[in-house]
Amino acid sequence: MITQLSDPADPVLDIGFTGTVTAEDYAAVLAPALERGRERIRMRATFGEGFRGYSSGAMIADARLGLRHWRDFARVAVVSDVPWLRWSVAAFAPLVPCEIKLFHLAERDSARDWLG
Repeated sequence: MITQLSDPADPVLDIGFTGTVTAEDYAAVLAPALERGRERIRMRATFGEGFRGYSSGAMIADARLGLRHWRDFARVAVVSDVPWLRWSVAAFAPLVPCEIKLFHLAERDSARDWLG
């Protein structure tokens, strides 16, 4: 499940990921949040202890949404203690045209500070 944790007027998009994320989650929550017209998106993506992964449809939705907003992000703070997710983010971060930084769950506030 994807949940928007911030107020829509907040300049930082704060998104939480729990359980198994589906394509429907992308369509209902993340896509509309990205379409709200923020200039140079700053996003904190928190993958909590209950995060289990992505459905195959969610992986496709993520790729499509990422390509559609390829140059719209300024910074992304990924907050997670999930080893495979941290490894994946570290491996792919150099390939995206924005700053991406990893934080542990205990550093969630620092992630917000880093986003400005």
